[in-house]
Amino acid sequence: MYEQIKFETWQELAKYVIDGGEVYWFGKGNTPKLVKFHCSVFNADIPVLFGNTAGVLYVKKQPTLEELIAIKPRLCWVWDCDVKNRKMRIIDKVINGKFVTDAGFSFEYVQMLTDDEIKKFLSDGDN
Repeated sequence: MYEQIKFETWQELAKYVIDGGEVYWFGKGNTPKLVKFHCSVFNADIPVLFGNTAGVLYVKKQPTLEELIAIKPRLCWVWDCDVKNRKMRIIDKVINGKFVTDAGFSFEYVQMLTDDEIKKFLSDGDN
């Protein structure tokens, strides 16, 4: 899934790619092509690419938490009113904007655990 990204100048596009951003354009056959920067050289003529696409370039769309949960349940921090009272729960669906556990409890707010938090959670279970 891709979404459009707009750059005001080709220099802005070049900086974004040099800084590690992934930008795509669609070539023949509607195949996405990644703009790459390697050893001080781009794999495309950036000013020409920028001009030929009239600034229409794309980035990969990041899925929302709701979309990720629809694919498979996620271990999340959950809370309703006060983030200080958050708990860890597995959220397996979203119903009417509420995040719901398999036990039927729903929460207003959720935040996915970071990779480091998951590692800590798993290592704490070894004790």
